[in-house]
Amino acid sequence: MSKVRAVVVSGNGVNCEIEMAHACRSAGADVVEIVSLYDLLSGEKRLTDYQFLNFPGGFLDGDDMGSGKAAANRYRYARIGTSEERLADQIRTLIDAGGCVIGVCNGFQLIVKLGLLPALGEPISSRVRR
Repeated sequence: MSKVRAVVVSGNGVNCEIEMAHACRSAGADVVEIVSLYDLLSGEKRLTDYQFLNFPGGFLDGDDMGSGKAAANRYRYARIGTSEERLADQIRTLIDAGGCVIGVCNGFQLIVKLGLLPALGEPISSRVRR
């Protein structure tokens, strides 16, 4: 049986990542890593190396009006390293491989603004917009 690998994304005003990582461990994840958004954008870490993607809450992008939208635009358009790949591409691959995504507080705003919630039976992977 393969190990369940969970990733908790931190950065830009996010908090409670330690508590979210603890919850993942308590729920039975075999490997839990807290990974900075900038380690993802540099290509040092990849979302597709995990099966459970966690977006904690806090004060995402200063919890300004539209903070989920600002973060979603970064995930949708920021390139990873010098490649053409974007974080939204990795999220789509993770979901298509049967992975799970959870968002709490501003993390939930982020998954809504990324279009990750299914609508009328539409597959989740088709809802991730570029």
